[in-house]
Amino acid sequence: RSLMNHFKVGTLAGLGLTDFPLGSIAAGAVMQYLKETQKTSMEHITQIQTYVTGKYMILDIVKLGTPSLREKSVPVEEINDEIRQLAEDMLETMIEANGVGLACPQIGKNIRMFVLIADDDVRRVFINPTIIKTSEETCDYEEGCLSVPQFYESITRPEKVTVQAWNENGKPFTLEADGFLARIIQHEYDHLDGIIYIDRGDKEFAEKTEAQFKKRAE
Repeated sequence: RSLMNHFKVGTLAGLGLTDFPLGSIAAGAVMQYLKETQKTSMEHITQIQTYVTGKYMILDIVKLGTPSLREKSVPVEEINDEIRQLAEDMLETMIEANGVGLACPQIGKNIRMFVLIADDDVRRVFINPTIIKTSEETCDYEEGCLSVPQFYESITRPEKVTVQAWNENGKPFTLEADGFLARIIQHEYDHLDGIIYIDRGDKEFAEKTEAQFKKRAE
């Protein structure tokens, strides 16, 4: 396949390959070129392989006790091909893990983005989201988390929310959500501020859960 069919110049520049000879070069030749000239790291070679083959990467989901889960995330500065690929990788990682939502801190990146698929099966990407309104009505629901596997607790949250964000194509949107969708949005939004669902429940449960994960890490 032609390399030009898979890469935009901006993508190449982002990977430090502005001098790469564009043309009809097979993916295998691209890999060989990079290894021989040591133009980039193995991590970047993996990124390039992902772009060339049109595939996604299954990312590592960090667990409770990892610092990124307790840090406040910073805004995404530019919605570009790298962010779009990351969103796709996150969605596929989430599906692979049988989850319904995944935020960037859960993959060790403290930027304000999360993805989800609720009970309507729509793939949604939220970049630099802001919850601008919540309902007075609340509801309880048993929550879990891919970063806190096999631990569940009933959490009280507003029944409805209104959120503003940008999608993966850089288009701003406002979404009014209720039910399961509203629940996931609030759960993932918390991650961007270093909050985990156990922080909103029983204090004793939270302390015991954190202690167990700390023991596992030792």
